[in-house]
Amino acid sequence: MSARTIEAYTSGLAGRSRSRARPEPGAPVRAMVFLFIRYRPYMKLIQFSRPALRALIFGAAALVVTSTAFAHAHLASSEPAANAEVAAPAAVTIHFTEPLEPAFSRIALADASGKAAAPAAAEVDQQDPKVMRLALPQLSAGRYAVHWIAVASDGHRTQGDFAFDVK
Repeated sequence: MSARTIEAYTSGLAGRSRSRARPEPGAPVRAMVFLFIRYRPYMKLIQFSRPALRALIFGAAALVVTSTAFAHAHLASSEPAANAEVAAPAAVTIHFTEPLEPAFSRIALADASGKAAAPAAAEVDQQDPKVMRLALPQLSAGRYAVHWIAVASDGHRTQGDFAFDVK
């Protein structure tokens, strides 16, 4: 709106004379706020140039891609499964969602009394770094607890427990 239109509107105030628009002497002065809002389809709230829009899209895509690179290694599945009743297994195998760092990842097996039941150390599979195995001796019947610690290749550490029964 031009200054001339605003002047005409404020001076006329919808058909009133300018003298009526002014407050009388001694009357409290009230501020009058006029909002001039018109719909203008050619005006956008935010206008991006093509290079800025491309940079914004590539930046968002980079955030999505890198967020998967910083994920933690969580247990995907295990053999024997949690709370399963199985014949004496030869090994405990755990599949994780991310590749593991072999030097810091381990599996420990304890019997019902809490004593270590597997003297061997767990190993991360050479062909699939998302898989860790613990070779087991011949297990007797009873309940066994598995405690695992997994350190992903990006350095994030997760751990967990589950149990299974041997018939």
